[in-house]
Order: sequence, then structure tokens, then C-alpha cells
Amino acid sequence: MIYILLMQLLIIVLMLVLLLKQYKNLVRLKNQPTSLNVEKLDASANSDNKRENFRVNVKNIACRITLKDFENSQLEKLRYRKFDGKVENISIGGLKLLSDCNLPVRQSIMIDIEFDIEDHPFCLNGFLIRKEEKYHRKEVSYGVKFTNLSEEEKQQLRLILNQMELQKRKIS
Repeated sequence: MIYILLMQLLIIVLMLVLLLKQYKNLVRLKNQPTSLNVEKLDASANSDNKRENFRVNVKNIACRITLKDFENSQLEKLRYRKFDGKVENISIGGLKLLSDCNLPVRQSIMIDIEFDIEDHPFCLNGFLIRKEEKYHRKEVSYGVKFTNLSEEEKQQLRLILNQMELQKRKIS
């Protein structure tokens, strides 16, 4: 009889310990700050975003593209030509832009791209690395990989993208 009481007492103590651990975890989670950093956003991003850097979809931000340098010397006549486009999504590593200008992207094309995001002007260098043509759209999509970003530019862009993502999460 005494063994049965001791076993019941032991089970009750174990259950209380487990309950206390769950309560502490709940309190700890409740007291964590709500602001996120980009690394946390990267980890919690949806599973279909497999890029190196987390991308934020934007609402077609107007941009100005300047063609700077070409691997193909036949394109030299286009050097310093400017055209307009729209930024579709962006990360600290690059962006996707839409434009009416149809360029051959088989070889490297270096560009400067100017745009304002959240009232902050950017003028960044990059390479066109991908091109997508859709038969139902007159616009061509380009993938741009940024080059030579300063630490200050990276930090400013990371902060703005983080804030934009937090705003989207608050809305949804």
C-alpha cells in the first residue's frame, strides 16, 4: 500500500515538473521582443524562396537603368544608354526588374540601377544574370545581381527590407 502511494506521489511530482517547464517556455516566448532581424526572416521565410538572400516583393518601384559595360563588344554602341523599368522584388543580393527594353543576356552586361525605396534613394551596380520573356507580356524580366555594395548600402537596404517585411506581416 505504501508503495502505491509513493508511486502516485512520484507521478504527481513528475507531472508538476513538466507543467512548470511548459509554463516557463510559454513565459519566455511571451517576453521575447517582437522586432525581427533579417536572419530570423530568412529562417521563417516561405519554403519556395530558396535564394541566398531573402527577397521582398515590392509594388513595381520605378527605376532607371544605365548600361555600363559589356562582355560582347558588339553591344558597345549601347554603352551609357538609359532606359526605365520597374523593380518587382529585391534582396540585398539583387533584384528582379521588368522593362520594355529587350537585351541579349547570353554574356555579361553591367548596369547601374537607380530607384527609391521607402523614400531612400539607391544607385547600385550589378550584372544582368537572367532574362525571362513571357509571351503574354510585352515586358521582359531580368535578374540582377548586385556588385560592389558598400557595407553602408547593405545595412541600409537590409534595414528597409526588414521594415517592409514586418509591415507586411502586421497587415496579414
